Amino acid sequence: MTTLAAIQGDGWAVIGADRKASDEDGSFVYMSSPKIFSNGCALIAGSGNVRGLNILEHGWTAPRYQGKTVQQYITKYFIPSIRKAMIESGSDIKEESKSAIFENGLIVAVRGQLFAIAEDYSWDQSTRGIFTDGSGGKYAAAVLATTYPNNTQSPQSAIASIRQAITIAIDLDLYSGGDIDTFVQYE
Repeated sequence: MTTLAAIQGDGWAVIGADRKASDEDGSFVYMSSPKIFSNGCALIAGSGNVRGLNILEHGWTAPRYQGKTVQQYITKYFIPSIRKAMIESGSDIKEESKSAIFENGLIVAVRGQLFAIAEDYSWDQSTRGIFTDGSGGKYAAAVLATTYPNNTQSPQSAIASIRQAITIAIDLDLYSGGDIDTFVQYE
């Protein structure tokens, strides 16, 4: 349970996250490393099952960029590679007559473009340029909706907006907390 927030700019993307990892029973730990990491050409932030993030950061290598567009790369190479890693680790869940899922929500930047990757391995891009996920994501989305795009014309102003949004989410969401990390990726 987490707060992730991201803003898509013109030729850049900023992703932010808190550092609290918690269980539904209320136990928690403040993580020593960020919930955002680079892997190959991707900047990845994740919420949900920590095991899935461990696999993506330490047990998997993002495929080399290929394809005509970033969307093609995400669809044909990136997501199938993630699914393969989840299957091999036993973290992919497939119940009869249901779609396969993994227990994570991801916000991914590739070449400065943001993608939300859902538990069913589908992806979306936002026409508004605002992405959030995790238990505090709705709070962060409300804050960003009131400031974007007026205060986010540069990566530096996007960082300030994301930090404000996550700070408010931390105040309102029991499952978010600790330090706030922000990372920028350029096209």
